[in-house]
Amino acid sequence: MSDAVVSRSLVECEEVIERGMQTFVEVGQALAEIRDSRLYLEGYDRFEDYCKERWGWNASRARQICSASEISERIASVTIVTPLCESQVRPLTKLQPAEQPAAWNEAVELAEERGEQVTARVVQEVVDRRTGEVIDDAEIVETKAKPVTKSRPFQHPRRTTVFITLDTDDVEQSAQVIFNETSPAFVRDLANALVRVL
Repeated sequence: MSDAVVSRSLVECEEVIERGMQTFVEVGQALAEIRDSRLYLEGYDRFEDYCKERWGWNASRARQICSASEISERIASVTIVTPLCESQVRPLTKLQPAEQPAAWNEAVELAEERGEQVTARVVQEVVDRRTGEVIDDAEIVETKAKPVTKSRPFQHPRRTTVFITLDTDDVEQSAQVIFNETSPAFVRDLANALVRVL
C-alpha cells in the first residue's frame, strides 16, 4: 500500500471520528479500519499508543467502541429500533454474536412494556437473565417484613451487592440484591426505599 493511500485513508477515518461522535457506529467502523489496516503505523508503533495520544482513549475503550459498532451492525438487520449510543449495546458483548439480535429485540420489547426508552440498564437486565445472573421471579418469595435490622454494602468493580437482613415473625431472613450501579449513595437510597416498601 502506498504512503499516499495510507495517509488519505487515515485522514478520512480520523475525520469520521472527529465528526463522529455523531454516531458511534461510524466511529467504531473508522477505528476498526485504522486498527485492522494498521493505518496508525504512520505515526505510532502500536494501536494502543495511537488511541491514547490521538483520542485520549485507553485500549479498552477503543475495543468497546469497535465492538459496539460491530454489534450494532449485526442487530440493525433485525430491528427497527436501533441503538443510539455505545453504552446501550455494551452489555450484549457478554453474549455470543448469534444471541445478540434476539437479546436486543427482547430489550426493546421489555422497554416498550414498561413505557421506557431502551437503556443500557434494560439491555443489561435482559443479558443477565440470558446468562443466568439474575434470579427468576418464580424464585422470589414474598414476605411481610419489619424494618431492616442491618445492611452492609459490598463493593465490586462491576456491581454493587447489598445484603439486607429482615426480621419477619421471629425468623431472620436475608436477601441479596445486586445492582449494576456502583454509587454508594445510590445503594443507600435504594436500600432505604426497599425498607419503606417492605
